[in-house]
Amino acid sequence: MKIKTLSLWICALSLSLSACSHDALSGSEQNQPFIVGSQAEGEPCLLAHSAERTFLPVTTEPSFERILPAQENECGFYNWAQQSFFFVTQPNAQQQPAFVNYRPFEDVFGLAATSSNPGGQRLTLNAGFNQAGEQGAILVDQNRNPIFFSMHINTAFADFVEAEQLNQLLRLLKDPQAGGVAAELEFPPGAIELKAAWKIVEPGEDNSRYFTLPARVPVLKNQGKQVVATGDYRDVTVAMLALHVVGVVQDHPEFIWASFEHIDEAGTVDLAPSAVSKPIAGVPSVVKATDASKYPLFNPHQPGNTYRPQPIDEASQKFAHPTSVFRVFPGSLSEQSELDEELVDMNQSVQDLFAISDPQQTDPRRYYQMIGAVWLDDPGSERPDGIFKANRLFENHSESPIMAGENRLSNMAMESFTQEVKPNCFSCHDTSKKYVGKEVMPPRRINVSNVLTFFAQRKLEQQAPGKIPD
Repeated sequence: MKIKTLSLWICALSLSLSACSHDALSGSEQNQPFIVGSQAEGEPCLLAHSAERTFLPVTTEPSFERILPAQENECGFYNWAQQSFFFVTQPNAQQQPAFVNYRPFEDVFGLAATSSNPGGQRLTLNAGFNQAGEQGAILVDQNRNPIFFSMHINTAFADFVEAEQLNQLLRLLKDPQAGGVAAELEFPPGAIELKAAWKIVEPGEDNSRYFTLPARVPVLKNQGKQVVATGDYRDVTVAMLALHVVGVVQDHPEFIWASFEHIDEAGTVDLAPSAVSKPIAGVPSVVKATDASKYPLFNPHQPGNTYRPQPIDEASQKFAHPTSVFRVFPGSLSEQSELDEELVDMNQSVQDLFAISDPQQTDPRRYYQMIGAVWLDDPGSERPDGIFKANRLFENHSESPIMAGENRLSNMAMESFTQEVKPNCFSCHDTSKKYVGKEVMPPRRINVSNVLTFFAQRKLEQQAPGKIPD
């Protein structure tokens, strides 16, 4: 192991993290805007600490400047993602993640307030109960409860929305030439959006290794063959299963899309099992689940990864059958079944750090692990030949070098049923036009964020069908 890597490793394992200094980095690297973990062959990918950049027990805010080197530096992007996760989930006095106290999404977008009760004692899970990318699909846990979702944005994201009037539906629906939002507008560095998946905590369940909090979830009812929200809410306790951490750094207006899932005490993801190898000719490999009971989203007696509509019992708010999902691409990669070596190193670095910084095992963040991240290797939005443009569809299903990170990244709690047909974040998050009911949002760079589509859908639901506000 080289001297620089050894110094970083010792720094990562130091109990007094604030004492870590730039000594582990060369002088030229110290002068760069943002240097993290570009390692030589054979060196592990580590958390890159400095005097200004600490992870545990207190996490400093991540930098949103350039990640250098810009290409072939997966470790740098993993470092950014890990620090961002630690920062947005830093536990408060009630052991709840920091993001639950972010400014309510509904407040920013001028929607009916649903983010919290008066006094902020109970979080409303405002992003519904339907899976992403699959119309009407509902993920049901092994207790026969639906999985619910919440959406959160940070101050930089909210300020940008208000400054650019992105909370005005008509500006989003109008063509740029007719006074709508400009096609080349980009989210600025510093903007972060989050999506969390939550399960209902049953009486007697041990959820000591989860983030838990009191919440309000929609009361559901049957409407024909669909299950829909009634408009009423009920009070429950929920546990966080997974979190998407999505943010913009300098030169990456397409966002870095990082995903985290719950892990067990041994550091193994435990929402659902993985296939034993990557699919061959579209046929998933056999799942070997030695202890099916530990997985909240997997049932060995149910068909896997196929959504089958079923009615809800309106009295108990439970479904008759759980769904069963498993990870189709065990390494979140198309070319191999194993996790990326840099990602394995990063996650091990995190667990080693927790062993020292949290010996009493009281920090809930230790029970969540990065399953991958995806970004564009060279977006080039400022160049005529750049990839990141309005109406540009990313090459999701090819092995194109434009995409870096895990090209088959699916979160078991959020993209359960779309793993093969929409195999990564850019399968849905692109700059093409977006259909919102009967309306259309024109192609724009900012369309890469589904927060705007979500707002438009919610706003249109408040309008008479087909009517656009003046």
